[in-house]
Amino acid sequence: QQGSQIAIESEFQYQNDNDIKLDPEIENENKINIKEKKETEIKKKNTQDIWKKYFNGDSIAKYILRRTGDNKYQFLHKSCQEYYAAQKIIFDIISWKPKNIYTNHIDNQQFQQQFKIQAQKFLINKKLLNEEMGIIQFIADRIYDNNLMFVNLKSRLFRLIQSSKNNSKVSIAAANAATILNVAR
Repeated sequence: QQGSQIAIESEFQYQNDNDIKLDPEIENENKINIKEKKETEIKKKNTQDIWKKYFNGDSIAKYILRRTGDNKYQFLHKSCQEYYAAQKIIFDIISWKPKNIYTNHIDNQQFQQQFKIQAQKFLINKKLLNEEMGIIQFIADRIYDNNLMFVNLKSRLFRLIQSSKNNSKVSIAAANAATILNVAR
């Protein structure tokens, strides 16, 4: 696009070769089930050399970073950095899978137990994002994205809030989740 400083690839590369499965239904305190969509499968896209796409070839991603010195790079625009930070946070949350060695089915209680343990390790729990409105908005936009890849994002943000009720180590993630959900409504 002429006059635009931002170049973003239209399709983010999802790098998990497991199928995406819907989370079990959660119930809020009023016992209202959250509706969930059909299962989908996302195929792994191979990436050979991650840095090649930022400096060589035909990819528009080569316009995102600028080399500023030996092994030093800078995003051409803050929104590019915010976009990639948001994508990293989103995929950290939605790519997590529960461990269940006995069966493919896991009930909500088992799922929430495992999720609560993992929640404190998510990137969304590292820093309060309330000063990073660009990142918050990019994540909020994905909540209602029609791409089935993001089908569990909203419910997992609610799960982060729920996890914080019994685990103070998830308070940053819960605060960020609440902020994102508030912006998305």
